[in-house]
Amino acid sequence: MPLPVQQQALRRFLEVRRHLEKRSRSPGAAELLIWPTILAAQGIGLEQLQDKTPLAELPALEGLIKDHEDYAHLR
Repeated sequence: MPLPVQQQALRRFLEVRRHLEKRSRSPGAAELLIWPTILAAQGIGLEQLQDKTPLAELPALEGLIKDHEDYAHLR
């Protein structure tokens, strides 16, 4: 995965984490390792991780979100 994509993925990960930090199970270290791996395997690029992309529409959210309530909270 190119460095700019890694950097943007990290920014979006931190944004999701901040958004869910008041929840009991916000994304942690394991998800930080898993999500970029999934993104790379799916060939996700910068265009799908743009800041204008709503959090609930980020690719491979199943690698970040631990339950359906968290997904609903992102909407």
